[in-house]
Amino acid sequence: MVRTLLGALALSVMAIVPLMPSDAFAQWTAGGAASELTLDRADENSVVRLSSLVAINGQPAAAASAVYIQFGFMGCQPCERIATLATSLFDSRVTMLYVHLDDVLLGGMNQRDIWTQLYETTRSGPYSEFIPVRRGSSQMMRDICGASANPPSGVLLRPDGTVHAVLLAPTEDEARAAFESLLAAL
Repeated sequence: MVRTLLGALALSVMAIVPLMPSDAFAQWTAGGAASELTLDRADENSVVRLSSLVAINGQPAAAASAVYIQFGFMGCQPCERIATLATSLFDSRVTMLYVHLDDVLLGGMNQRDIWTQLYETTRSGPYSEFIPVRRGSSQMMRDICGASANPPSGVLLRPDGTVHAVLLAPTEDEARAAFESLLAAL
């Protein structure tokens, strides 16, 4: 009986796996194409789709711009420094997304408290120019940026949906060089 149930469960899982996009979270590399992401906004009750900002799978976006996606968490000083730098350098040609890593433990806060604090944190300060996104995870960051990614890692995308650069916990100088390189390419 137990073997029958386990066998049925295994077949059910195998039947579901092909339905999932195989490259949904494949590591993005410079020059490669970005995959679709649908992420929950923290500042309003809606989602942001990457395909609304850059071309995905050859489909142009309605209002294409370059995109900077930064992964981080509240209280991360390096994350805030890189966000401040991005805000000071980027203009309206670059849309900035801040993906909060909800799985990072924040002093025993529950998810609801984290999201409330995230909303307040992104109303002013280094993330005020970013579209804040919740329900990000360290695994998502590593799947997209690479196994060695740590906050504040990120990705720079061109309007055509190609990856300009992957930033793996960059120093401020490394981030500045990558940001300026993207702006020069636009």
